[in-house]
Amino acid sequence: MHVMKLPSQSPIGIDLGEHSIKAAQLTRRGGRWLLAAAASFPRKAPGAQLDADEITRLLGVLHRTGFHGSSAVIAAPRADLMSGMLELPPRAPGLPIDQIARMEFSRVHKCEPAAFQLSYWDLPEPARASKATHVMAIGYRHAAADKLLDTVEAAGLDVSAIDSASSAITRACAPLTIDGTTAILDLGYGEASLALSQHGTLTYERRMSEAGTRRLTESLKKQLELTDEEVNYIVWEGGFGEPGDRRGAEVFSDARRFIGAHFAPLIHELKLTFAYTEHQYPKAPVKLLLIVGGGAKIPGMAAHLQAALGIDARAANPADVIPCSTDLLDRASLTLMSAIGLAQFVEG
Repeated sequence: MHVMKLPSQSPIGIDLGEHSIKAAQLTRRGGRWLLAAAASFPRKAPGAQLDADEITRLLGVLHRTGFHGSSAVIAAPRADLMSGMLELPPRAPGLPIDQIARMEFSRVHKCEPAAFQLSYWDLPEPARASKATHVMAIGYRHAAADKLLDTVEAAGLDVSAIDSASSAITRACAPLTIDGTTAILDLGYGEASLALSQHGTLTYERRMSEAGTRRLTESLKKQLELTDEEVNYIVWEGGFGEPGDRRGAEVFSDARRFIGAHFAPLIHELKLTFAYTEHQYPKAPVKLLLIVGGGAKIPGMAAHLQAALGIDARAANPADVIPCSTDLLDRASLTLMSAIGLAQFVEG
């Protein structure tokens, strides 16, 4: 009898974020995956275009922090991705559903059918069921993919797959999802991104460019006439918490209201999305909000969103979804969930 040998280590999952680069690698022990290596470091120029020097710097970090091999799964920049829900004809023998999906996606996004890589999967049947096939689709233009691969592979990484960050985060957070619909909010530097998951399957995604932490810190600095150090202290040490006896406590109350105002439009958009989801899937309303990304580290953020939305909200930590050795706990921050999901990628 032939027994297939399972790989002992995963590829390196790499999230090339606007503000920082995150990486994770898993190893198999006793039939389960463990977090074997993790790294996160800031970009030299946040928001700048990725170049070969930065990838070379990444390779140095990987070498120093216990990563093995050069095989990697990377996340495509969200700005370069196209996504949406499609309504296709019912599946039938001989029906070229792949070709139909590509043509419909091309029509919606106004691009040539051969100009992008397409991935799609079936969605749960909505309340108002029809004979149509409802799918979630994500496309990535070949020109953008080739440019990214040229930059990354020229520095020595062997890219085995490119995935979407939303798919990766949904995969990583799957052990935390519950019955119904779980919302996953990635509060990043340049923007916020929302993913909805049913039974571990990505069913919806949306980007909200105004809700990133960069706009928050820039606005605080300008409106309250603060230094970078003061802004960072107020946001990352104070946040939505009580001022107490913290240094500079007199400005915390004003800053807390300012932070609340920054996230108010995001909360409004979340409420609209959750209401739409309940209309489409009345038996699977949103019951849980998981928060990842740098913004998840703002003190009191989960409690603030929970109070505003009326559902359970909590930060999703890597230690909640995969065993981590003690020496990696500090590095297994809330920003690593995408990298972990990329490391879990299985091509199929």
